[in-house]
Parts: sequence; C-alpha cells; structure tokens
Amino acid sequence: MKATLRIGDRVADGTLSGTVVANIEAGEFSADYAAVGWAYLRKGVLVMTDEAGLVHYPDPARLTLPK
Repeated sequence: MKATLRIGDRVADGTLSGTVVANIEAGEFSADYAAVGWAYLRKGVLVMTDEAGLVHYPDPARLTLPK
C-alpha cells in the first residue's frame, strides 16, 4: 500500500481485516491507543482486527484497502 493510512481506515492483509488505530511513524494514535503505550515500536501501524484483536504491522505495505 502506497497511500498513508489514517486512523479509522479499514484494511486487510489477505487473512485478517480491521481498523487502523495508530500510525506510529506519522505520530497518529487513537484515544484508546495513546502514543505513550505504543511509540516504542517506532514504525508501522496498529490494526484492531476483527479476527485476532490488536495486530502490529511493521510494514504496512502488505495491507490493502478493501473495496
């Protein structure tokens, strides 16, 4: 994925799908996932998936926006 992911975007990785709750590199964090708890990861995005809960994707390029 080349576009910058934003909080609230729905994404999928081929197996899991969910909602972006933090874009760590962009410094964007939702109220429930504050930077103080997650900025140590330094890159990638956090996605609250429908199937597995919270997942950190260090390389968000593998994510797609469902149609």
